[in-house]
Amino acid sequence: MTREEIIALTSEWQARLGLDQWMIDVRFEEPEEETAAMECHRSSQYEQATLVVKPDLVDWAKPEEWFGPELDDFFLEKSIVHELLHCHTRDIRRVEDTFEEKLHKDVYEVVEASYVRAEEQLVDRLAVALVRAWND
Repeated sequence: MTREEIIALTSEWQARLGLDQWMIDVRFEEPEEETAAMECHRSSQYEQATLVVKPDLVDWAKPEEWFGPELDDFFLEKSIVHELLHCHTRDIRRVEDTFEEKLHKDVYEVVEASYVRAEEQLVDRLAVALVRAWND
């Protein structure tokens, strides 16, 4: 996919997911997480987010070196939807963050890791289901 196609697909899914009122910027730069294809950085107070897309994904620069044969249009579309769904989980994350000051550090680390794992699995399952349903 080209940069323009990724931006257009992001805009389409933004509308489909009811995120029309959000200001979502797409940037082509290295995600903070080394193994991530994309990341969503969302404001904690405003309906604003940045979708960070690994530059190697654009125009299939080095797909076989980076991610192997799984890198296809379905993977990219699912990844876009996955990251956009994180906009909907923002307020739940804020609830989880309130426990940080209330719990012992060791306990909070376990709670946070469990929450992050559950959120990632949830948004990934939903993203796969939504992309399959939309494209069937």
